[in-house]
Amino acid sequence: MNWFGSRKKAQAETLGEVHNRRDQIEYALTNNLPIFLARVSFLDTIDKPVTGKLPKGIENYQFVPLKRPHNSHIFDYDLPDWLDEPEKIGLQDFLGIGLARLNPKTGRGVLLAVSSAQADYNATVKVVQVQGIRKGREMGLHGGFIWQRSLWRAWVGVAQQTEASHLVMESSKYDYYAEKVGIESEGLDTTAYYPPDQCAAFTAKGQVILARNRDDIAIGLGIDPDNSGNYPLALR
Repeated sequence: MNWFGSRKKAQAETLGEVHNRRDQIEYALTNNLPIFLARVSFLDTIDKPVTGKLPKGIENYQFVPLKRPHNSHIFDYDLPDWLDEPEKIGLQDFLGIGLARLNPKTGRGVLLAVSSAQADYNATVKVVQVQGIRKGREMGLHGGFIWQRSLWRAWVGVAQQTEASHLVMESSKYDYYAEKVGIESEGLDTTAYYPPDQCAAFTAKGQVILARNRDDIAIGLGIDPDNSGNYPLALR
């Protein structure tokens, strides 16, 4: 018996299964994100007020699917026709969920925040971005609800419709773009994570705020970090 050969074969099969599961999840997200997201109730993603009353105008908020082609610039993603172009904001991965608000008087809307995610190994979906667009709305409440938690819960609802076993909030310590904020370089590195007009204001203190952002969201939701520092939530 060739034990070493058998072990290598088993390892190859295991790696193949891992890649196959990831590819299946990626295929499902790429082809069905609008359908999956349409099944997620926005009202089910917000923290209910202790008063029992929903925030005024909450019916004007909704999620929108976002997608950009592979090998494209991070700003090259399309918006629904009823949304006005936002301030420059990069979609860090190729698939995302946007939080939008409709003006019922004009029928036009604005994009307020984006979150992007990717299919990852071990049958997981990993959230790599949760970011506000409108100045002064990077953290905290938006319209009376904590919008970061709503975007996370939207991904929970989407990921549950795939074969993913866990949804993972990536720790901000792994964020390539956050590390580049405030560093003088050309183009992409200084504008990708926050709108250009805000980049100059982010000094070392600002980077500390960014580094805690996704971690704070996960901790606030009661999700414990794993050994890598990321925050997994079991879906099954």
